Amino acid sequence: MKQFENIIAGLNPIQLEEAEKVKLFDRTDSKYIFQLNQLEAILEKLNDEYRVLEVNGIRNQAYRSLYFDTDNFLLYYGHLHGRANRYKIRIREYVSTQTYFLEIKFKTNQDRTIKRRSLAKGIETELNESQIDFLTGSIPFSASLLKARTWTNFNRITLIHREKAERVTIDTSPQWIYSEKVLELPSLVIAEVKRDKISASSFAGLLKSSQIRENGFSKYCIGNALIGPNLKYNLFKPTLLSIKKICKNELPNLPSAAN
Repeated sequence: MKQFENIIAGLNPIQLEEAEKVKLFDRTDSKYIFQLNQLEAILEKLNDEYRVLEVNGIRNQAYRSLYFDTDNFLLYYGHLHGRANRYKIRIREYVSTQTYFLEIKFKTNQDRTIKRRSLAKGIETELNESQIDFLTGSIPFSASLLKARTWTNFNRITLIHREKAERVTIDTSPQWIYSEKVLELPSLVIAEVKRDKISASSFAGLLKSSQIRENGFSKYCIGNALIGPNLKYNLFKPTLLSIKKICKNELPNLPSAAN
C-alpha cells in the first residue's frame, strides 16, 4: 500500500535545517499503534498545520538502529517494571543523510523524555573509548557493561507543526533483528506525538476520532519481548495483544517466558 506516500507528496515540505529548530530533546511523548490501512485516511485529513520533513528529496526516511544493554538486560527490565527513571541507548543511522549518532533516551520520573546524542562514524557492535566517556555520568552504571543487543529498522515520516513546538513521527515497515532471528510487521504503524508541554495536538485528535487510543510502545522492548532471549514480558502483554490484533498472522507465537 503506497497511496499514503502520494498523500505526503502533496504536503508542504520543511527542510532539515529549519526542522532542527524543533528537536525537542526535552519533551512529552504520546505513542499510538494502528493498522497501515488506516494511515491513508488519517493523512488525508491533515490540514495546513503541519509540514513534512524532506531530506535530499525524500519524505519517507529510512532509519537503522542498534540498541545496547547489559548482560542481564538492565535497561529492558527497567522499562518492563515501569521504573521512574529509565534509559535506552542506541546508535542510529539516519540513512538519507548518512549520519550516525550515539543516543541516550532518559525517561524521567516526571514523564519527560530527555535525549542526548553524540556524532558517530558508523554503527559498530562495540562502543569505543570516546563513546564510553560520553555515556559515563549520564547513566547510573558503568558504560563498559553495555553490549550490542537488538537491531530495529523502519521508515519514518516526520511532520512539524507550523506554530507549536510539536513533531509527529509516523513509522512504518518495522523490522527487528536479534541474533539470527528476524521479525517484520508490515501492517503495523507506530506514531508518536512529541511536544514541549502537554497541549492540544491536532494529529492526536485525528487519531482519537479514528478510535485510536494512546498505547505505550518501545521498539526496543517489544522487539526483545517477541524475539529476544526468553525474557519476561508479562507487563507488555496488553501491548502485545494489541499488536496481534493489528497484525493478525504476521506475529509469531509468544515465547514461553511470560512471567
